[in-house]
Amino acid sequence: MEQNELIIAQSNALTNSRYNFSKLEKNAIYLIIRKVRRDYVKGSMQRDLWNNMCVYIDSSDLAQIADENHTEYARTALRTLCHKDIEIKDNKGNWLNVGFINYAKYSAKTKQYEVEVSKEIMPHLVELASCFTVYSLTVAISLKSKYSQRFYELAHQYLGRNTKTFFLDFNDLKTMMKLGVGYKLKSDIQRCIINVALSELKKAFDDDQCDLWLESYDKGRGKSTRWFFKIHTKNDDVQQAYAKKVINSDINKFYNNQNNQENGTK
Repeated sequence: MEQNELIIAQSNALTNSRYNFSKLEKNAIYLIIRKVRRDYVKGSMQRDLWNNMCVYIDSSDLAQIADENHTEYARTALRTLCHKDIEIKDNKGNWLNVGFINYAKYSAKTKQYEVEVSKEIMPHLVELASCFTVYSLTVAISLKSKYSQRFYELAHQYLGRNTKTFFLDFNDLKTMMKLGVGYKLKSDIQRCIINVALSELKKAFDDDQCDLWLESYDKGRGKSTRWFFKIHTKNDDVQQAYAKKVINSDINKFYNNQNNQENGTK
């Protein structure tokens, strides 16, 4: 992994939120997060943080959602994303159920897609405070399974722990990923979710296309099962220092832009 990887961030509450997006819908979200952070954090877009915000996606960017031969699938992902909700809870007991985007539309004149991001989501992307997840967009968007993407984000949330471990209970995992009635057995989750995700992350790591991999073991039986995950990286100190430097720079730029806007209107 090179240090010029594109690093983005989101709140831990968003990382732990409850949703079931397809792989293409998740790629669309990654692209939207990138645009939000570029325009409203690193850039100079002057908008009220507490209003809905629009990002503009060029037609050529759809190849980042689906490959360049299937951009119609990318448009479909933007369409279906309007009808998918996300449920966010924090450690203070606050709860939110909201659509990630309000609408998506295409302008034939500008050849751009306009996507409106809900004002309820925006604080989780730009006003991150002290609890946020930093990860590589380059890696996340390249993963083939939506479950690999999810575990990749979770791993980065807990990467700063001294033990580099985290755990998920049977019901918590089902709730977080909205698995529904199709995954009643521990063996179903192990085979179809955990094994698929961890296998892809390990292969990507071995191919030098991912910055971490996970090993897991479980305790308990049936619905009493708890899975434990151990995070492995090649160079933890360098990766963490770089990520912290990048995200702190992003936050400073965003608030400097906000202050400049306020001073200019007085």
